[in-house]
Amino acid sequence: MPYNIENIFICLAAPFLLAALGTNTGNRKNYIFIVLGFVCCIISAYLNTFFSVLYGAQETSAVLEISPVIEETVKLIPLLFGLIVFELQPQEGDNIIFNIAVGFATFENICYLLEHGTGNLFYLLVRGFSTGAMHITCAFIIGYGLRVFRRPAALKASGIFALLCIAITFHAMFNMLMKTNGLIKQFGYAVPIVSCLILFLLKYRFRKITDSK
Repeated sequence: MPYNIENIFICLAAPFLLAALGTNTGNRKNYIFIVLGFVCCIISAYLNTFFSVLYGAQETSAVLEISPVIEETVKLIPLLFGLIVFELQPQEGDNIIFNIAVGFATFENICYLLEHGTGNLFYLLVRGFSTGAMHITCAFIIGYGLRVFRRPAALKASGIFALLCIAITFHAMFNMLMKTNGLIKQFGYAVPIVSCLILFLLKYRFRKITDSK
């Protein structure tokens, strides 16, 4: 079913932006970064199409080799901008990357619904949680990883690149499993959900360790 991605963005972003105007500063930032996640999803869609055409990549190659690199890089750019220009603290960076990931996953799931329909509730429920968990896990890798690489600047730059590579690899692994069938695909759905749950269970301990450094 054909759909206009820009129109979807306007309908989704409007209530978030209105809510941002009527709330306090802390919540306002959350709403804005979620909308920024929508924007990142749109930009990624355009770039995925562009590079797929440029390199003549087939669908499988694009999903495994192009999409993870572009999507994780685009999601990281607003965080890098905040770290460099506004000199944000790691705690603020966590908030940015998590909200961007939530917005990105939400917009991606809505586009998937419009393209494939809403007939199979169980499948959509599993896919929705799995895709959301994958983006949240990648955000966790980068957001909490930044707490480790604080100083010096050279270590921080190389650390960010390493964290990006890990997130891209995890994303590509998820996409690869989604291209399979049967039991392996079911395992693929479970991987990000289990990873996300484990990270949530460990995050308070991890936060305590990194804040003490």
